[in-house]
Amino acid sequence: MPYHHDDNWPSVAQLPLTTFLGRAIYLDFKDTVAPYTHITAADLDRITEGKIKEGDIVILDSAYKMTPFTPDTNTEKDHRLLINAEVAEWFRDHKVKCVGFGDGVSIENSNEDVKPFHDILMAENIVFLEVLKNLEQLKSDVFFMSYSPLPIHGLDSCPVRAYAIEGLPGFTE
Repeated sequence: MPYHHDDNWPSVAQLPLTTFLGRAIYLDFKDTVAPYTHITAADLDRITEGKIKEGDIVILDSAYKMTPFTPDTNTEKDHRLLINAEVAEWFRDHKVKCVGFGDGVSIENSNEDVKPFHDILMAENIVFLEVLKNLEQLKSDVFFMSYSPLPIHGLDSCPVRAYAIEGLPGFTE
């Protein structure tokens, strides 16, 4: 939640319920971006091919999966893709409402990348879904998604139960 990054920004209870559900698009870079490099705006343009709509939830992933926040994080074993200010600006400019991460994208590689990513997106009340699981079970890249945090004033983050429903009219390409 934005409050996680700045005490003057909204906490969970101050954001509308629509923040936590809607059309989602899964972007799996597979092996189209070199390991341990930054995703770029050009990469996002290429992989989305105009599929992104205002208010979408976007989930990033790649073939370079590794469990985050472990002793192997940011070592020679870590090949996950990276995010930075350029990617945050792309999401802001495309007016997404949430950015989610599978195990193929690093969200903790360096303060120089992670801080501007937070600064840019959370200033626009764009929320994050970190460490999503079971993404390999998706059969479609566009679907309905919901994730419900506890509506507690001052809450800046919490576990959620995220789920996808594929094939609903209006929540497809």
